[in-house]
Amino acid sequence: VKELVGHEMSAALYPTLFEQIKSVVEKFFDQQCQVMVSDINTQFIEHIIFIMKNVLDSKSEQPAEHLGVTSIEGMMLAVVRYVRHLDMTVHAIHIKTKLCQLVETMMKRRDDLAFRQEMKFRNKLVEYLTDWVMGTSHQIAPPGSGDVSVITRDLDQACMEAVAALL
Repeated sequence: VKELVGHEMSAALYPTLFEQIKSVVEKFFDQQCQVMVSDINTQFIEHIIFIMKNVLDSKSEQPAEHLGVTSIEGMMLAVVRYVRHLDMTVHAIHIKTKLCQLVETMMKRRDDLAFRQEMKFRNKLVEYLTDWVMGTSHQIAPPGSGDVSVITRDLDQACMEAVAALL
């Protein structure tokens, strides 16, 4: 399903998709804005990252005008806020890496997108992403299989590329 939504959906539906994603992701936070991390929420976020990256990567013949109809700031910040509260497991590092790649892709398409407060949005993303590279970001919860240093290095690189795109 995520492949179909990411690749085959009509561009005219993008604004509705963005609003619906934002609406669903906002339900992952309680009244005090605390993140309610669960496996199903994390899986949803992972699928959203995939879908959004495919939507923004698409070089369709259709004009990009539909991307700019609604602001994606709220949706993206909600996704990043959720992901930053994941435990530092191998799976979470992969999700964070994919999210950084999405941010980089988003900034490549920034001229096609609508932003309400672009500088504030970009600064907030830089703050969140640099958080993953500095200090506590490499305290992996339970030891995962394989070489953790490789995936943390991949995360560091993806974060720095995303930050560079934001600046």
